[in-house]
Amino acid sequence: SAAPLALPTIAALTPEDIEVSITDENIEPVDFYKPVDLVGVTCSTWLAPRAYEIADEFRRRGVTVVLGGIHPSMLPHEAIAHADAVVIGE
Repeated sequence: SAAPLALPTIAALTPEDIEVSITDENIEPVDFYKPVDLVGVTCSTWLAPRAYEIADEFRRRGVTVVLGGIHPSMLPHEAIAHADAVVIGE
């Protein structure tokens, strides 16, 4: 199966003067202590519970969170309970 392209695509479209880093939890753990201005989380339905845990922890720390992917697109009213914004239909 191919790697998801949503976050790399968004990173490529981000202006060059803005630093972007992507974390794949299959490769390395999420660093909740890293100083960030915004966190974007993409998820499918089977990963939604973990995505919500990650989003909730960053929000608890005062970080703005955006959720996207098939699950938030299909259930935006559920996803928004864990995020500051939801991207639908990416």
